Amino acid sequence: MKKLIILTAVAAALLSFGCKKEAAQKQQDNASKEQEVVKTDMTQFEKSLSLFQNPQYDLLYKLIEKGINAELEDNVTIAYPNHAKRLLNNDAQITIQKGATPLGIAALFCTPSLVNDLINKGADLKTTVNGNSIAAIIIQCGEAEQAGMFENYLKAVRKFERDNPETYENKSELYAANSMIYTMADNGEYIPSQTIMNYAVQNKLNDAIPVILKYAGGINYFKNDNNNPDNILPIVTALKYQNYEALKLFFEKTGSLFAEMYTLDGEKVSLIDYLFYNVMDAQIKEADIPVKTFFKSLVNGYKQNGTGIADIKKIIENGDLTTALETPVAVENGQIPGATIAHIAAAMEYNALIKGMAFYNDKTNILNIKDGNGDTPLHIAVRQGNFSTARVLLEAGAYIDEVNNAGLTPLAVAVKEYTGKNQASFVRLLLTSAANTKTNYALTLDDETLEQAKNIKAVNDALNKYNIKVENTEVRGYLLSTAKMYAQENLNPAVVRIMQGGINNQLKFASYMYETNPFPKDATPLIAAAIACSESTAEKLILAKADTDIRITDENDLKYDAYDFADRVSQCEPVKTMLKNPSSLKIDMQGIYEWDIVSAEAEAERQGLFDDEPANDNTTETEEAYTVEETNNTDNSQSDNADVELVIEEE
Repeated sequence: MKKLIILTAVAAALLSFGCKKEAAQKQQDNASKEQEVVKTDMTQFEKSLSLFQNPQYDLLYKLIEKGINAELEDNVTIAYPNHAKRLLNNDAQITIQKGATPLGIAALFCTPSLVNDLINKGADLKTTVNGNSIAAIIIQCGEAEQAGMFENYLKAVRKFERDNPETYENKSELYAANSMIYTMADNGEYIPSQTIMNYAVQNKLNDAIPVILKYAGGINYFKNDNNNPDNILPIVTALKYQNYEALKLFFEKTGSLFAEMYTLDGEKVSLIDYLFYNVMDAQIKEADIPVKTFFKSLVNGYKQNGTGIADIKKIIENGDLTTALETPVAVENGQIPGATIAHIAAAMEYNALIKGMAFYNDKTNILNIKDGNGDTPLHIAVRQGNFSTARVLLEAGAYIDEVNNAGLTPLAVAVKEYTGKNQASFVRLLLTSAANTKTNYALTLDDETLEQAKNIKAVNDALNKYNIKVENTEVRGYLLSTAKMYAQENLNPAVVRIMQGGINNQLKFASYMYETNPFPKDATPLIAAAIACSESTAEKLILAKADTDIRITDENDLKYDAYDFADRVSQCEPVKTMLKNPSSLKIDMQGIYEWDIVSAEAEAERQGLFDDEPANDNTTETEEAYTVEETNNTDNSQSDNADVELVIEEE
């Protein structure tokens, strides 16, 4: 009996264990089935799809049922959803090419919920639709939720890249490829149109710009294989389309003024050169970028160990370009007491800083400010023998007739104090510059300086050639001033700018103006006048002894001088006639007298010297110097030619 009881208990225990095991197995099986259901359950998608009663969503649903990364087997043409703002095409029908995945189609239909769900379910992030990446598609949706959808996608891309470094060893493949918008050419091939950054800037999608900067970079990236005028550096795009909110953000986030780009004629130039020589001064001023922010972008491009950079940083941190250092700055030829950022830049040949100052000069007159010796930056550049810097200063608007404490103009400094190998070149540069003046180009030298110049043949030759006098009247200023005035009326502003650096100065790259013929790279002001058929500009330049035979090569490798351009390009007979016989031109003395009288009256009126009228000071009240809020930006050392790219910090 006892044995029976024991056997019964054992059997019961075994039965109980078996039941529990069976129950556990059933529970495990059920759990597996539940997991399978969760994996393939389309309830969440159905809920999203139910919001949009369009036939094409049936296509998407059926594709999703085949798999999270299933691909269309054939091209499908369907009506585009009514809820989304269509920017990829202008028509109501859209053809989705074979190979598209659910994620690509959901992005194409601008449905944030579907895009986010598919990303969370592990959809392939590198999928493309009709030649475009998901990023390129999303940025064109134009939906209110676009920025959030875009950020979610880019965040997932960044995470995947971190978790799968072997897949995305080449970051440019990930970010650059995903930063392009492609359009279909006539031959059916997809070609790069513009970056997603440029698209966002152009269309003022400013909520998306910080997202692109944070997760995809590309602040200095552009790809212009097909010579597309809309695909340029983002900062230029922001200026072009007056998106000043984006522009300020770019200057705050990166030192990108040394980034290089290609102009429409294929010339590779730095951004600061492009801004400077395309005369975007007005746009820079309209954007009202704080001086500290702007100059941090420039200083970041210079080497940290360069002499003078530490002092420049002190001035920038102060936020006032006119700040003078208390300690003299040591330079190659002596010291500069009371130096400003412009004096340091002139001494150290920091030409990009001078170009940057040109955008702020009318507010600060920093290019003509004097140091403790009464020297302007132009005096400093001449004394130090920095020829290219002197030219940039003149192009930027530095005065050529300011005198220092010793009574010397920059021209007098070039004759009396500078004895380097480019001495005669400095003299020619200053005599031929149509730059700003305070005294109507009164460049005659004192007797002592002239006597000294006679002992230097090259210098004396330059003075004799360019220091034109007729009946003891100085006409140099009249010729250059009126040539500049006519150029401002008839030529591209870029031509006027190079003219300020010398009447034989040449364009850095091709310049375009309205519907006139383009002024090619290396064109001189006289060549530009011949192309534009500006008779008045050409006349004054020829009288000022501009060279008429400078030849430049065109795109067909043919060389042309000013006469050729007047003949073949503009067919300008008046300019051709002048160029055939330059000596036949006569100086308009009456015009000189009238110009001098008007100038004298204007100066007298400015000073309030007329007795019969109340004093009227036309000078505007000086605005306070720039003040800039403190930021946490730090300067990063880069080479002068570096493409300073935004460094993305990991979250």
